[in-house]
Amino acid sequence: DLYDFNEKFKYVIDDNALAVVLRQLINGMEYCWSKGIVHRDLKPENVLLHMDKDHGMIVKICDFGLCEQLSPADTQVKGFCGSPGFFAPEALLKQEGFCGVRGDTFSIGSIALEMLLPPQYFGKQWMPGYSATKRDMPTAQRAKEFESAMSDTVTSALYKVYELFPFCASQ
Repeated sequence: DLYDFNEKFKYVIDDNALAVVLRQLINGMEYCWSKGIVHRDLKPENVLLHMDKDHGMIVKICDFGLCEQLSPADTQVKGFCGSPGFFAPEALLKQEGFCGVRGDTFSIGSIALEMLLPPQYFGKQWMPGYSATKRDMPTAQRAKEFESAMSDTVTSALYKVYELFPFCASQ
């Protein structure tokens, strides 16, 4: 899976390999979304990599156990699920539904961030926002705690991405 790949090849993965993984992951999810399916638990462990001698790296999305089939009239997912660090803040902060496609898109961005950051940085800089917020808190308090913990985290992560890939800062 992508988690094991990321651990094994830290600092070796180049922009082209990252682009291949993300492009195929996004294409796969676009297909799911076109069928009204949102995954709700995208994370590196649910992205499988297969090396094919003729086609190179092939990405496969797995573990649709928490997915939800949406009707064309309703794009909102209900209820909380997902893995800390990869589920969208809306899942934690809103009691009512939120856009499932946007939630999956946030998860893809989190996967990319984890692949770009040095070992342990993702856990140290990204996860505090998730651990500072408890589901049993009132919604307003959850939002305040999450925003407080994530502000410095997100800023630190973006600066780290700019350090590693200076060309991102100019675009």
